[in-house]
Amino acid sequence: MLRKNAGFSLTELMTVIGILAIMCGIAMPNLIGWLPKYRMGTAARELMGAMEHARMTAVRRNVNVDVAFDFAANSYRTSVGGNTVRAGSLPPGIDLKEPSSDSIGASFRFNNQGMPVDNANTTKAGKMVIADNGGRYPIKVVSVNAGGNVKIEQN
Repeated sequence: MLRKNAGFSLTELMTVIGILAIMCGIAMPNLIGWLPKYRMGTAARELMGAMEHARMTAVRRNVNVDVAFDFAANSYRTSVGGNTVRAGSLPPGIDLKEPSSDSIGASFRFNNQGMPVDNANTTKAGKMVIADNGGRYPIKVVSVNAGGNVKIEQN
C-alpha cells in the first residue's frame, strides 16, 4: 500500500517565502518613514514625564527641584540640592530647542508647592521645543503653565 506524505513541497515553501519577501519590501519604506515621527513623540513624552516627576518630587519631599536643559547635548537633568534625581537625553535625530519667545529658559525650578519659579522665586511659565533634524515633522512643544501643569502641544 502506498502512504501519502504529509507536509509541504519545496515549491510551496519557496512561494510563501517569496510572497513574504514582497510584503516586507512594500512595508519597509513606510516603517522607515514612521520612525522619526515616533521618536519625536517619545522624546516629548519623556521630557514631559521628567518635568512632571520633578514637580511631584518637589511636592512630595517639600523641597525645591531644579530642572536644567543642555541644548548642545539635547539632554535634561533634574536635581535636588545638587544631587541628580533624574537625567536623560533625547533620541538621535531629535533636537531640543529654545523657542524665541515664551521660553522656560535653560533652567528653572519647581518649588515645594509644585509651581515653576526662577532663581528669584518669581513664577515662571514657558515652553520647550522639540524638533527633528530634517524638519519633516511638526514640532512638539512641551509647556509648563504658572500652576505647574505640564502638557504637550503640537504646532
